[in-house]
Parts: sequence; C-alpha cells; structure tokens
Amino acid sequence: MVTTDMDRRDFLRLSLLAGVGATVASGLVSAVSPTRASALSTGSCVFGGHALPRGSEATQRESTLALEAEIGRTLGVFRRYSFWDDPPPDLTHLWAAQGGRAPYISWHAYTRNKTVIPWSSIAAGDQDAFIRTVGSAMASFGYPIYFSFHHEPENDTKNGTAAEFRAAFQRVRSLFDQQGATNVTWLCALMASTYKGGHGGADAWLPDPGTYSYVGVDGYNRWPLIATPAWRSFDKLFAPADQKAVQLGKPLFVAEFGCVEQVQPSYTAGDPNAKAAWFQGVGQTTQQWGNVAALCYSHAGATFNGKLMPYWVDSSSVSLDAFTALGHSAYFA
Repeated sequence: MVTTDMDRRDFLRLSLLAGVGATVASGLVSAVSPTRASALSTGSCVFGGHALPRGSEATQRESTLALEAEIGRTLGVFRRYSFWDDPPPDLTHLWAAQGGRAPYISWHAYTRNKTVIPWSSIAAGDQDAFIRTVGSAMASFGYPIYFSFHHEPENDTKNGTAAEFRAAFQRVRSLFDQQGATNVTWLCALMASTYKGGHGGADAWLPDPGTYSYVGVDGYNRWPLIATPAWRSFDKLFAPADQKAVQLGKPLFVAEFGCVEQVQPSYTAGDPNAKAAWFQGVGQTTQQWGNVAALCYSHAGATFNGKLMPYWVDSSSVSLDAFTALGHSAYFA
C-alpha cells in the first residue's frame, strides 16, 4: 500500500521502468529497420526543461530551482531563448551551465519589441559584424551549448520566406564556425505540424543537413482546451519528426513539449490520470525510438488561441509523480 508521496513516486518510477523494459525486450531489436538502426546513436537521453516564473518566483533561475526541488534532480538541459538585441550567452545561461545544466538557446531574428531583422538581410551579409561578435562570445563561453537559429521559423514569416530562412541559418552557422564556436551543437527546430506537411513541409524549412546535428521539434498536446486535434500521445505527436530524423540519419531533439490535463473546469468528463499516463508514454516511446538526444519540457502556462494552457508538471499530484519518475529513470540520468 502506498502511504507517502515519496513511496508513491518510487512505485511509479519502478512501474515505469518495468513497463519500458518489457516493451524494449519484447521486440525492439528485431523490429528495428536498417534505416532506423543507422539513427540509433544516442544510448540515453538528456532530460531538460524550461520553467517559467509563477507565484513568488521572480526569475527563471528561481523557477528552475523550484522545479528541480519538486522533482528531486537537476535538469540536464536548460532552455532559454534570446532576442536579437539581447544576444546570447547571458549571465543566466552561465548560471545554468555552472550548475551542470547545458543551455539550449534559440536566437531570434527580431528584437525584444518585435522589430524584425529580415532573414534576407542576414543571408546577404548585412549583419555579419554583429553575428561574428555573438559567435565569438559563444566560443568564449567555456561550456557546451545546444543552439538553434530562430526556432519555429515557419511561425514568423514576417522575417521572410523558407528559402531565406535556410540561407540565413547557414550564414549564421558559417560565421559562428569562423569564430571557433566548436562548443555549440546545432539543431533546426520546427513545429511538429510542419513534419506532418504543414507550412509547406519540413523539407521547405530544413537547411543543408551539414549545418545542423539534430532534428529539432516543438509540439504540444492541448486537448480538451483546444478541440482539434484530439488527445494525442507523445508517440503520435512526434512520430513524423522522428521519421524525418531517421531519414536524415540524425538524432531527434524534442526542444519543446507539453501536455494539459484532460479534466478541466470546462470539461470534467476526462481521465484524471491521462496526463500521468502521457508522461509514462514519453519514457516508453523515447527508449523504443532510441534516437532521441534530449527532451525539454515546458513547465509553464502558455497562451494559445487566447486560452491559457497549463502545462505545469504539477497540475495534479499524479502528474507530478509520473514526471518525477520519468526524470529519475536510468535512461534520462
């Protein structure tokens, strides 16, 4: 009988690991195709996230420490995005790295007040001097960094076309390389819907494969707060991105993901354990695929289509327990 929070979390952790082990042992090796086998190169997955301040928390440092205290472990990846006029790395990135968290940075081609820097301007070399300065700072940072230039570009078409994004991405990469930023691991992060064919499809947006190491993807399970699409498992949400990663022979980097509870004030007919089961599915799917390099969960409340999406891992005690169990499984340690 489970009598305490810690006992319940330990029980959930052991249940999760047992379920994953049985699934893997039951046929992962025999079912893997030669194409997928070429992408099975991670052997483990880095467990990370992005915690937004809430309540008395005033900074991302405070919200990160609060999340880590809840789940009993340090995040392996610390997600924090940067604006054009407030370029990386900053002191919070340094704080994270010094604490053992690898920063994941996306540098956007717009300023904090949303002034757009056209991708065509970057690709043409008009911003080279500034980009070299940023690349030099990245090289001097002294810690490993995961980096994407302008994540979810298909959502910011005021910056230009897909072709202009690809050219800008490749120019920024080249200039960083010239500054010796070998501590930077590159990914191109698109929305999950793009890998399903939205926004012209992933091939329209992905730059030359030689300019990035990881296929990045952002995606969220928002039902029932958003009526369409319906409830989607982690597997269903990210399978198209996984398939593209396998096709390219690259690991997958799940750069943003989140899930809401099925039971909401506006919808009480859902399963109160659905989000916890969703987190268990994250662990099972990640290990079955074998090529996921990192996960970055959005521990946040975000607005989508005018509605607040409570992705917080502690939106219920059972969800917190399941997320904690996920973070403590050996594959994510």
